[in-house]
Amino acid sequence: MAATVSEKSNAPEQVAVEDTAKQLDVRECFHPGLLDTAETLALSFANSQPYSHQRIAPFCAEPLLRGVREELQRLHYTAKETDILKYAQSGDLANLDGLGATERSRLSSLRKLRDALYSKEFRA
Repeated sequence: MAATVSEKSNAPEQVAVEDTAKQLDVRECFHPGLLDTAETLALSFANSQPYSHQRIAPFCAEPLLRGVREELQRLHYTAKETDILKYAQSGDLANLDGLGATERSRLSSLRKLRDALYSKEFRA
């Protein structure tokens, strides 16, 4: 049984995208069998020392991660600097659905990863 995630928005431009969007198979975003080990991972997390933590490797499907990497390399970054730090800042990646249709189509792997991470099946 595979969980599905679809885009949700009331914006007119996004209603058309929602109607034609493919349903996301959450399981295909992660390493095969990862979601079947939830109970084992929860137990390992509960028993971890000296602080609660969980290492999951491998985590995501390799093709998806490669796609995300390519998309992140194509983003525009703005150089920022403080008195102790220099960094490059992208646009708000949390609001990918607020982008226009062209921009959304250029970030399909990033959106797929975000939707999989926030899916009910992954967070269960």
